[in-house]
Amino acid sequence: MQQPQKTKDRVSMRQLAMIYIITGFSPAIRFLPAFAAQVAKEAGWISPVMAIIPIGLTMFFFHKVFSKTKDKNTFDVINSILGKYVGNFIIILHLLWVLFLLAYYVRLHGERLSSTLFPNLNITFSFVIILAVASYTLRSGATAVARMGEFITPILLLLFAFTAVFLIPRVRADALLPVYFNDTIPLIKASVGTLSLFSYITILLMLSNNIIGKENTAKIMYKSGLLYFIMLILLLIMSIGNLGSDVTARAANPFLIIVKQISILDTIENIESLVIAMWILSDAMMIVTLAVVSLNIMRYLFRLSDTRNLVNILFVLIYIFALAIASNRMEMDLFASTIIIYLNTWIGYGAPALLFFVGLIRRKI
Repeated sequence: MQQPQKTKDRVSMRQLAMIYIITGFSPAIRFLPAFAAQVAKEAGWISPVMAIIPIGLTMFFFHKVFSKTKDKNTFDVINSILGKYVGNFIIILHLLWVLFLLAYYVRLHGERLSSTLFPNLNITFSFVIILAVASYTLRSGATAVARMGEFITPILLLLFAFTAVFLIPRVRADALLPVYFNDTIPLIKASVGTLSLFSYITILLMLSNNIIGKENTAKIMYKSGLLYFIMLILLLIMSIGNLGSDVTARAANPFLIIVKQISILDTIENIESLVIAMWILSDAMMIVTLAVVSLNIMRYLFRLSDTRNLVNILFVLIYIFALAIASNRMEMDLFASTIIIYLNTWIGYGAPALLFFVGLIRRKI
């Protein structure tokens, strides 16, 4: 039988917002600049603007749903609005998707460690390291993960602001302009990248069965969303504005390339270590967060009182799947740009819209 939630499982909306920012940082610097430049050329830096309406609507949907059901957890809200069978089906779909993303990010983290820091490191050993760290963290509950996010997020924001101070003056106007009306369609297509990054909030709302402060959903979501939106715009301006759209579209990691060019007073160099530190922190938080979400969904579906016994089994399966998911880094990148971003978008925005409109029809919200 499922027992009442312990204090350690309490997570606030403010903490979720911080986790949202830090987990979204690594995917953004790795994927968004090249994708936006490839699809929309020099106008790619404006592509996040085209995503404002669907993102804003989704935040409104969540606010309306949770403001009326603040005493229920996310899973109970889904089942209350959609019914037990349809609701559990939607929850199971999210579980499968979260497990897939977990294996994908474990593999990607291992690939990046091997290619940037430890070229002689066996990739399977990097899997063991990150999964061991995640396993240890999971035993402390969702609240420990939330507190990690509170501690790491300000550090990440300071590091990003530090790099922006030195990169913004290097931006070339001719690399960002001109932008014509004919760029509208490419910009809409490029905005899918931003939509995909913002979609992770749907998954994060399943982090804990006991989310407090849901009455402030709209206020917190809009503030954190605005901060993340500004980060994405700056990231695109710095990447495309320094390298140009052609180089950015072809580079494996455009942001890391431009950071390598930073030199402070001709004495301090190798600032790229800051970026590497940022994405390692972001990757680690993403993996731990997805693991907590998957275990929390399992706890709800199977009415478990404790999921600690599932941790080792889960990570053995993730280890095997991470090895089988792709044969090389090129396949990983292709998979992200052709499948993951679109599935992320459908799941991340389809589920809130479905909850909202069905809830209105059934007068649940």
